[in-house]
Amino acid sequence: MKRGLVSVIMPARNASAYIEEAIRSVIAQSYTSWELLIVDNGSTDNTYDIAHSFLDSRITVLREPHKLGIGYARNKAMHEMVGEYFCFLDADDRLTPDSLSCRIGLFQQDPELSFVDGWVETWNRDFSQCSSVCKPSFRGYPLHEVVSLSARCVCAVSWMVRRKPGIEYRFMEGWSHAEDLAFYISIARQGKYSYTEQPVYQVRRGHQSTMSDLKGLQDGYGHVLRYMQTIPELSNEELEAA
Repeated sequence: MKRGLVSVIMPARNASAYIEEAIRSVIAQSYTSWELLIVDNGSTDNTYDIAHSFLDSRITVLREPHKLGIGYARNKAMHEMVGEYFCFLDADDRLTPDSLSCRIGLFQQDPELSFVDGWVETWNRDFSQCSSVCKPSFRGYPLHEVVSLSARCVCAVSWMVRRKPGIEYRFMEGWSHAEDLAFYISIARQGKYSYTEQPVYQVRRGHQSTMSDLKGLQDGYGHVLRYMQTIPELSNEELEAA
């Protein structure tokens, strides 16, 4: 584990229209101690070629056969990462220029923090108009907030995580949706959550994506509910509300 390094995890499948912009948003970071781990999940377009064209030693591109969902791709990258911290970036989204630096700053101020988030902006397809901003408002141990899908600390896959020795960080595999929520639930008991009052993540909407699959979303949240039932800290009221 390399102190101060941020591992940025990017799964990608058939993202040739967007991945260059996503990668450039990482290269443009004001905080320069990062590695970008891109896992191509069996793309049938030139996603891999675009990602592989960047001649930056901080970027690693892995190519894997296609598997359902993005849990496998994220797990592959997390197995390879060497950063003291890690965060996620989908191949059709962007990080703001100070996304890493403002979150690292909070970690450095408070050694008890395990998770740092920030404002999440939702933009249209060509990033010409911002339609909404989700602003976290919770600080503390986040488990009960996460299971209630509270926007006080769940806006997107935008948490930065401080790694703890001896912990294996893993997503559920084979899920087409909601694996990020289950991942947050799985790690939420490990420490405190806070946020910076700055934009850190920009979500692209208005194009075909996994969020357009309503049946998949329904199945994903069913998986999450069954997973939640295995967590003893959750009350029956919280499980019923979920």
